[in-house]
Amino acid sequence: MAEDQTNESPLPPGARRDSRIFMLLLLVTVVLYMLSIPLAFGAILTGPAAAIVGIRALWRSMATPKVATFRYAMVAGVLVSAFATFMGLVLIVFREPVENLQECMARAITTSAEDACEREYTADVEQLADDLLARVGLTRP
Repeated sequence: MAEDQTNESPLPPGARRDSRIFMLLLLVTVVLYMLSIPLAFGAILTGPAAAIVGIRALWRSMATPKVATFRYAMVAGVLVSAFATFMGLVLIVFREPVENLQECMARAITTSAEDACEREYTADVEQLADDLLARVGLTRP
């Protein structure tokens, strides 16, 4: 028989450990973001942590050849965690309109009531955006 060939990972142990921690943090970040307010605010904490651990895993794998797929996946994951962090910060700004929409949709029984909730949400978001732009001396086109 042929010699016993093991499927050893070409990654160094530190990069393997960091990539596992990264995947866990990324999963937690995405799940928290999907659960909406107030749990989505947790993505503000787990997102940067995931990005840091992902970057550390990339750094530790720099000297390892033939792991391009790993690096692409890690870069994509770091970008997703950064995006989730950004969206968590955006939710802080738009918290009130989102909470109002959630409450209104919970009360809405008919389709027309849901449409009214969405129109109210759009008006609230536009008003908030106008207020934020006015603070810095800008207007919407």
